[in-house]
Amino acid sequence: MVKLQAAGNVITELSQKIPSSEFALKELIKNSYEAQATEVNIELNDTNSDCAELVISDNGCGMTEKNITSLLTISKSEKKFGKKINNRYVSGEKGIGFFSVFKFGNKVKVKTSVPKEHFVYNFSLDLTQIIKEDNISTIDIPLHKKSSSTFNGTKIIIKDLDSETIRIFRKTMNDHGTSSRLSNIINDSNFKINIVINGVKVVNDKNPTKDFESTKIAEFKYSSIQDYLHYRIIYDNEEYPYSILEGDPEYLKLIKREDFKINISINVYSFKNTKINTKNAPRVYYYSDYNRIKPLVYINDSLFEDNNIYNTEINASRSSKYVFRQQTGIITIYLSNDRILQFNPDRTKINESLNYEYLKSFTNYLSRMFQEKLRLLISKGSDTVKHMPLSVSKNNKASSQMDLFSSDEDYTDTSAKALTNDGSVGDSTDSLTETPINVSTGLAYTYDELITLKDSEGGSRVKPLSLVISPENDASINKRNQTITFNSSELYTLTQTYKDKTTNETKIYEIQINATNKNRISKQKNFFIESLVDESDKLPWLLNFKNQINKVYCMKNMDIVFVSSIRTFVEVTVVEIVKALEITFSEDNPGLKKQLKKVLSKEYANDSFLDNIKDKRLKQSLESSYKLILDEENNISTIDVLNIYTHSGTRILSKNDVETRKTCIKFLFSYLNFVYN
Repeated sequence: MVKLQAAGNVITELSQKIPSSEFALKELIKNSYEAQATEVNIELNDTNSDCAELVISDNGCGMTEKNITSLLTISKSEKKFGKKINNRYVSGEKGIGFFSVFKFGNKVKVKTSVPKEHFVYNFSLDLTQIIKEDNISTIDIPLHKKSSSTFNGTKIIIKDLDSETIRIFRKTMNDHGTSSRLSNIINDSNFKINIVINGVKVVNDKNPTKDFESTKIAEFKYSSIQDYLHYRIIYDNEEYPYSILEGDPEYLKLIKREDFKINISINVYSFKNTKINTKNAPRVYYYSDYNRIKPLVYINDSLFEDNNIYNTEINASRSSKYVFRQQTGIITIYLSNDRILQFNPDRTKINESLNYEYLKSFTNYLSRMFQEKLRLLISKGSDTVKHMPLSVSKNNKASSQMDLFSSDEDYTDTSAKALTNDGSVGDSTDSLTETPINVSTGLAYTYDELITLKDSEGGSRVKPLSLVISPENDASINKRNQTITFNSSELYTLTQTYKDKTTNETKIYEIQINATNKNRISKQKNFFIESLVDESDKLPWLLNFKNQINKVYCMKNMDIVFVSSIRTFVEVTVVEIVKALEITFSEDNPGLKKQLKKVLSKEYANDSFLDNIKDKRLKQSLESSYKLILDEENNISTIDVLNIYTHSGTRILSKNDVETRKTCIKFLFSYLNFVYN
C-alpha cells in the first residue's frame, strides 16, 4: 500500500502560478470581504530592507481553529461559489487563495480573533522550510492561543520579501488607474480598501470632477432583474426605452435564467470642443496601456478584467459615427450557480462555453444598439425622436436593423416594402426588391445609385431619416459624401427610413445588395481578408496564407486558430510593404508598431498608394477607410491591440477583437498588392 503525498514545493508552484501581485492581493482582499470585514488595510514598508514587511489586516470575523485547519489544507474550502452570506457573494471556493501570501515573501505570520470569544490565535509559516519537506502533510504547525479583548479580525504579516515582486508591485501602484482599480476590486460601498506604501496612501480616484462630468452627454441603463426585455437611454433629460430582441437570439436562454442576473449602468461623454480628455477621467476607468477609459465589469461584486464581455468599439468596423469611445460605468453580473460560467483555476479568465458566448453576444448587442440609437437621438434631436419603438422585420420577428420613428404614426405602403407599427407587412405588391442589386466590394456607391425614394404620388417629396445596413460590421457609410462601401462578399440588406412629405408619414424602403469581389471567383462567400485591388502574383505564399485564414474564418469552433494567425499576417504584410517601398528607419531594428506607423503615414500611404489609384470610386472608398484607420491608430495602434492579447495579455485575442480592425487589415493587404503590382 502506498500513500498519496505532496512535496513542499507544491506551495511554490501555487504561488508562482499566480499571475501578478495585483491578483495575489485581490485574493487576500476577497478573503477579508467574505469574512464580513468593513475595512482592509494593506501596508508595505520596505525602506529598510532588514525589517521590510507587507501587512494585510482587516476587522472581519476572524478564524476559529477549525477554520485555520481548513485554510491550511490545499484545495479544501468551506466556501461555496455564488452563495450569499449577509448579502455578500462568495467568490472563492478553490482553497488556494490564502497561499497568495507567498507571492510576496517567504515568512508569514497570522494573527486572528473571533469576535466575542476574547482570545487570539497565532501561527507562522516559513516557505524556505516547507519546500524542504517530501510530504507536507507530516508538518506540524504550532497554533498559539492567547486571551485578548482588544484585537478583532485577521492580520497577516509577510517578511523576507521577494524583491522583484515588491519592485513590480510598487511600480504597478504608481499607475493611478491600476491602484484605483485595486482599491475598488469589490463593488460594495460598505467595504473600504486602504493601500499605503512606505507611509504614502496610493491613489484611489473613482469620482468624476465637475469639469469632466460636464462633458457627459447620455446614460445607458439595463437590468435583467427589473425588466430583462428593455434597456433605456437617458439623453437631454429625457428617458427613451427600447425593446430587446425577442424570438431567436440564443442569449435570451441565459438572460432568462433565475440564477443569472446582469445590471448595466454606463455614462457616455464627448470631449469635442473642450479641454477635457481621457486623462481627466476618474483613474479607476483609465487604462494607460490603451490610453482609454472604459466601464468596469464585476462578477459577484468582484472586479473582473475581460475585454470580451463589453466592447465599446463594436461599431468601429461599420462607421466611426456610431462609436462613442468615452464611456465609464459599471457592469455587474451575478451568478448563484457555479455551472453558469466556468473559470480557469485562478479565476482570471472565463473558459469557453455556450453561456460565455451568449453573454458576449448579449452585451455586445446592447453596446451596438445603444450607440446606434444614441447617434440617432443626437442627429435628429429629442423632439423628433420620441421613445423609438423596436422595428419588426418581414417574418414578424424583432429586428435590430431598422429604426422606426414616432410611435404614434402609422407605417403605410410605399413603392417599396412598408411595415406598420404593429409589425404587420403592408399591402404593397412591389415590396422587397426581388432581384438583389449587384455591386463590387471595396467600391464607394452613392445613395442615389442604390436607393430610390418616392412619395405617395410618385414624386420626390421625401426626407431621409435613417439608413441601416445588415450585416453592419462589413459595410461602411460615409455620411459626408453620402456613399456606402461594401467590404465583404455577401448579401446585405439596406434599410432606409424616410418621411413622405406629401402625407407626413414615416416609411421604410428596403432592398438587398449582393456584393462580390470582382477580382475573384470562388465558392467561398464570406471573406475576412480581401484585396480591393488586383492581387499580385509575386507573393503566392502570402496569398495562400490569406486563403487559409479566410477558410478558417468561416469554420465553426475555429476562432482561436483564426485569431492566432492574424497577428502574423499583419506583421508579414507590413514588413513586405516596408521592403517594397524601401522605407528606412533611424534605428537598425524598428519595432512592428513603428513600421506600421511609417507605412500608414501620409508620406507613403498617399504618395505610394492612394494618389495613384485611377478608379475614382475605388479611390474615394480607400480614402474613407484610410481616414477611419488613422482615427483608430491615433487612439490605439492595431499592433498594440494584437500584442496586448496575443503576446503579453492575460487572454487570447477574440474574434470580435480582430473584427474591429478588419478595415485596417484589408487596407494593408490592398496596399501591399498595389505596391507589388
